Amino acid sequence: MIKFKKAVLLIGSPKGKDSSSASLGSYLLSKVEEYDVSTEKGYLHSEINTETKRIQFLEKIAETDIIILAAPLYVDTLPAKVIRALSLIAENRKNINNDHSDLKRIRALL
Repeated sequence: MIKFKKAVLLIGSPKGKDSSSASLGSYLLSKVEEYDVSTEKGYLHSEINTETKRIQFLEKIAETDIIILAAPLYVDTLPAKVIRALSLIAENRKNINNDHSDLKRIRALL
């Protein structure tokens, strides 16, 4: 059985901690914590504003087993910052190393 060690909740609402996305995501994160998984929250609207923050964000993602994305849908699309964050994650994982033997795998994206 796979043992998950770390989960990150990415909140994609521009309303931040006062949003329904944060409320629902936090509830889910509390359930994940019951399985002895360390957890962390990230607010996408502030996490990818600068190059330094983007690097820190991608380092955090590289160290996680589970990514939980909580974001609103606006007329069948995600907010622009959420789309940008997902693009950054994909680009980073592609560029880290062509030899994926030492690349940690994200086991779940919810």
